[in-house]
Amino acid sequence: PPFYISFRERYTAFLHEQFWKQTVYEKVHAASLEIFDFYSTRPDLFALPDYVYVKQIFANIDGLRYGKDSLKFRKQGLDELNRAAKNLIFDIRRKIDSGLQFDEAAKSYSMDQATGHTGGHLGWIPKGQYLHPFDSVAFGLRNNEISQPSKDKDGWHILHVERRVEEGVQPYDSMWYRVA
Repeated sequence: PPFYISFRERYTAFLHEQFWKQTVYEKVHAASLEIFDFYSTRPDLFALPDYVYVKQIFANIDGLRYGKDSLKFRKQGLDELNRAAKNLIFDIRRKIDSGLQFDEAAKSYSMDQATGHTGGHLGWIPKGQYLHPFDSVAFGLRNNEISQPSKDKDGWHILHVERRVEEGVQPYDSMWYRVA
């Protein structure tokens, strides 16, 4: 089975490459100025919404109750757990202010099962994908800025916006164009 899966993936990639080669690359010829003119005159095709590349550190009641220190927190009430989660997230923020790298803090302390082990990377998110206040905090930060702890219905978050892309058509020489 592993050989079959590997073969199927390589064969599928080969078929995609051949398709693009035969149907697009060999038939479409355009000068650089034509591409630039098309890009400039069709903002409806190339405009992007606001995007941010976000990492997060997350703490919540369930993370305390069922995490590695669960014996300490299992018998506590909701108010005590809320206070403990708040204290933990503010302690993490103080450690970051003292020089701890965000990725390391996320790997060590984040209770998000999906992103904690990767340094908290959520990736590129468009505006409106998450609920308030997560969304408003993320889009209120500048490049390479770390938020103060904020609470939403899920728990406490510290967000780090590595990079943001403003709404609209991006400059022709932008990273998005080079990737495309």
